[in-house]
Amino acid sequence: MTRNDRMPFSAIVDSFSQGGGVWAFIGGLFMTLCYVVVGLFGIKSKSKIARDENLAQRENALIQHLVDEVSRLNALVGDLDIALKAQANQHATELRREREECNAKMAALKAELEILKRRMTSEEQR
Repeated sequence: MTRNDRMPFSAIVDSFSQGGGVWAFIGGLFMTLCYVVVGLFGIKSKSKIARDENLAQRENALIQHLVDEVSRLNALVGDLDIALKAQANQHATELRREREECNAKMAALKAELEILKRRMTSEEQR
């Protein structure tokens, strides 16, 4: 006597439906199917892994390039700052020299004016 003779398939289904086990069985099948589907979608393919690694390498290369550019620009700003300070000192020196020349010329003109005033007073006195 086989199992089917003792309990035919319809009797198994009837026992499930009477005990509520059919819904548990359907729920179990559904959960198993969901687990398989999620598992299949969750597996990363080799091409996706390679693409992610390539993207990470490109991001690192870009970050390194930007760091190098910022360093170069900082050095350039420092050089420009030094050049501007040197140029400002040079202009200040030139302006001081020109001011001293103008003061010397004004002193010479004042002296010449003083000499002319004396001549005029001496000529008026004659």
